[in-house]
Amino acid sequence: MLREAVDGLRVVAADPILRAIAISTITFELSFQCVVAVINLFSLRELGFTPGVVGMIYGVGGVSSLLGALLADRAGRWLGVGPAMVLGALSMGMSILLLPLAPTASLVGAAILIAQQLGGDGAYTIYDVNQLSLRQTITPQHMLGRVNGSFRVGSLGAMLVGSLLGGVLGDNLGLRPTLVVGGSGVVVGAILLALSPVRSLRRAPVPEVSLAEPGG
Repeated sequence: MLREAVDGLRVVAADPILRAIAISTITFELSFQCVVAVINLFSLRELGFTPGVVGMIYGVGGVSSLLGALLADRAGRWLGVGPAMVLGALSMGMSILLLPLAPTASLVGAAILIAQQLGGDGAYTIYDVNQLSLRQTITPQHMLGRVNGSFRVGSLGAMLVGSLLGGVLGDNLGLRPTLVVGGSGVVVGAILLALSPVRSLRRAPVPEVSLAEPGG
C-alpha cells in the first residue's frame, strides 16, 4: 500500500497539470474550510439572521450548485477547460470576499449572502467538475486509483487543517477577518492555477508516455 501511495504521488508530482490542480485544490479546501468554520456564527450571531432565513439562503446555494453542474460541460467547451476552471475558482473566492461587507440582518445583508451563494457555489462546481474530468482524462487508467487516492488524502488533510485554522482565527481575529483570510486564500489558489499550464488548456490533452507507471 505504501509503495502504491508513493507511485500515485510520483505521477502527480511529475505532471505539471496534475501538480497544478493538486496544489490549487489543496489551497481551496484549506481556505474554504476556514470560511465554513465561521460562516454560521457570522450569519446567526454577528448579522443576526434567524436559522430559518439562513437555511433558505443556503438553499439558494444548492440550486446554484445544481446549475453549475449542468453548465460545467458547456463552460468547458465554450471557454476552454482551463479558463473555465480558473474563472470558476476565482468567482468563488471573490464571492466569499463579499461576505464581510454584509452589515446586519437586513435586505442588504441578505442580498450579499444570496449573491455569495449564487456566484460562488455554482462557479466552484464548474471548476470542480472540469478539474475532475481533466485529471481523469490525463491520468493513465492503471494509475487512476492511486492518483485519486493522493488527491483525496490531500483534500481531506487540507480540510482538517482549514477547519482548525478557521476556529483559531475566528477566536483571535474575529469572524469578518477570518472570512477575508478564507476568501483571499481561494483567490490565491485561482491565481496559482492561472499561472500554471492549466490556464491555456482548451481541452484535455492526450496522456503522455511519461505518465506510465513508475518503474514500469
